[in-house]
Amino acid sequence: MAILGLNAITSENTNYSDETTDAGRAAAYAAPVMAVRTNIRDVTINNELATADITTRAGGGYRQVAATLAEASIDFQIVYEPSDDFFTNLKNSFENRYPMDIVFADGLVGTALTAASGGTAGVIYFRSEFVITNFSINVGLEEAMTVDVSLQSGFSDNAPGFLVIA
Repeated sequence: MAILGLNAITSENTNYSDETTDAGRAAAYAAPVMAVRTNIRDVTINNELATADITTRAGGGYRQVAATLAEASIDFQIVYEPSDDFFTNLKNSFENRYPMDIVFADGLVGTALTAASGGTAGVIYFRSEFVITNFSINVGLEEAMTVDVSLQSGFSDNAPGFLVIA
């Protein structure tokens, strides 16, 4: 069955957002307290693989490649709303160059990324410790002010990737 984008959910680890040390972020990542964030729209999750050319004569004239490093980035838009926690955390993270622990899911993930904490078993989510690489404010004449946000997987001991709520 198709899942509407309207029903997708973005959650932020609120323990993580307040941490400024590697040790504090590691502890917060291990024991997340996820909060659903609703000030978000038009999310694109970009996952790409770089390739290495391994063409040989055995390829019959076709270029041959091997997959190498993966790259994850997320692009989305939020409404410019300075009183919103997600807006504030993204802005502060961008300005201070701190990563954020954010989850993009096709359903509820629960407060601790488990079914026991309110998540729905079988929900697929993408989690990473993201660095905010773009926080561009849009001021249109006939629209609400918005912010274009871009995230990339940051340096971490925790590999980014797709996981499933058990």
